[in-house]
Amino acid sequence: MRTLPQTPDRSFARAYFKAASQTVNAPWSIAVGGDFAYERTTGKKPLGTDLLNWYIDQVVKAGQQHDGEVVIRLNETLALLRGPQTIMAPAFVLRVLRAARQRTDALRHSCGATPAAASAPPS
Repeated sequence: MRTLPQTPDRSFARAYFKAASQTVNAPWSIAVGGDFAYERTTGKKPLGTDLLNWYIDQVVKAGQQHDGEVVIRLNETLALLRGPQTIMAPAFVLRVLRAARQRTDALRHSCGATPAAASAPPS
């Protein structure tokens, strides 16, 4: 049986937390960024938060359009079963943006007007 050293090994701790941060950074950014959807949230908003929130909103909406693959990939990413590259892969982003375009086109067709700027990415 192996025993642990009495004093903590600082290099192991640094290496561990550096490796762990690579796994949790993206889901953490998604979770924390979602807080900024509420106007009472205070603190400095990280760069790219609005764009990330807009994209995640589009992913969720694409999943609501009965696209099971989108729902599965998003849930697996949020549950840390897959890395964030899963929902940022070019083919997946295109799938999400196509769904957003279809929603916009459907809204234009049903209303006979230009939809609100909510479907456009933040500037």
